[in-house]
Amino acid sequence: MLFSGAVFLVNVLVARVAGATNSGSFFYAVNNLSFLVLISSFSLEAGIVYYSSKEQITATDAAAFSITWALIAALLFSVFMLAIPGFLAGFGNAISVSPFLFLSGNLLIGFFSGLFFAQKQFGLPQLVAAVGNLPVIFYCTLILMNNRTADLKILVWIYTGSYLLTGLVLAGLFFKKNRIYQFSLSAFVRSYKLIARYSWLAFVANIAAFLMFRVDYWILALYSPRQVSTADIGNYIQVAKLVQLFLFVPMVFATVIFPFTASQPAAGNHQQVRKIISRITIMNVSVVGVLWLAGSGPFIFLFGPDFDKMYFCFLYLAPGAIAISNVTVFASYFAGLNKVSLNIAGAVLAFGLITLFNFLLIPQLGINGAALADSIGYAAYLLFHVYHFNKTAGRA
Repeated sequence: MLFSGAVFLVNVLVARVAGATNSGSFFYAVNNLSFLVLISSFSLEAGIVYYSSKEQITATDAAAFSITWALIAALLFSVFMLAIPGFLAGFGNAISVSPFLFLSGNLLIGFFSGLFFAQKQFGLPQLVAAVGNLPVIFYCTLILMNNRTADLKILVWIYTGSYLLTGLVLAGLFFKKNRIYQFSLSAFVRSYKLIARYSWLAFVANIAAFLMFRVDYWILALYSPRQVSTADIGNYIQVAKLVQLFLFVPMVFATVIFPFTASQPAAGNHQQVRKIISRITIMNVSVVGVLWLAGSGPFIFLFGPDFDKMYFCFLYLAPGAIAISNVTVFASYFAGLNKVSLNIAGAVLAFGLITLFNFLLIPQLGINGAALADSIGYAAYLLFHVYHFNKTAGRA
């Protein structure tokens, strides 16, 4: 809850100090960088968690691999990214070292959070990640208290640098806890041969999932500025980020379900998963009901007057938020059973529907059309998983 709250607060504060137009451009650049994080990681954190949970890879080997891959991949992809014109236009002229800070930090966070999860330590990574947001929170709060305009370069450096700081702290804590003081190149090679065999399928699944969640950003940009303004995109991105709050509780369950299912497949109790899904659904429907009754006031109060289009956009996306929160639990369950192919198939189905309906609905409904397209795709993904979960339960 602390981590989710910190991320939400960062989104609100950046929106307040930058406004709908500038924050939309800023988070659009962050979205592009996040895609590079996914590609550069090759989803190797999935293999790290899987084989560490099974104790087929030592903490020393896993840590050696994580540090080496994170720093080398971040450096290479940062250089590659700088060659793409306009890729980080939302960062202004603060693109010298910010890509490396963001990429290396996120890779370290992903790898070492996975190592802690594999050891069934779920609270510490969340706490460290939450605290890592404090530099951005302090800077934006200072700007607001003094009624000043945020310096984009400083904001970018603090925002991206906070990720590297968080990643280094997590790595340091893992090294200290596991008494790791040295590692060798042979440890990296041993780990890669094992981890890569599992991770390539998870990589495909994560690519499909990322496109499912973020393709609408790029499609909306195609209609800008003639049919969708930059401010509209800023409104939409904040609604999409708000939906991430609905995933917090499911992600907590998912981080627990995956290592337990991976290490003890027989312990995958279908009835227990059904109870989790039921409780998550009731909770999220209640939240949506409260926000629906509250109207647009809370959105404008939190984000500012130029975010007046968030309310109706959220209503169009709310059914999808409820659906995808349940998908998160199912996806972790199937991944723990080494049935990642089901997650890939479901994400590809949702991605196809979302892409289709984005092009059909955005010209008529603008950002509300993109939100409705997401709801259609996420609902289809949920029905797909329910069908296969029931088949698996019938064979248990």
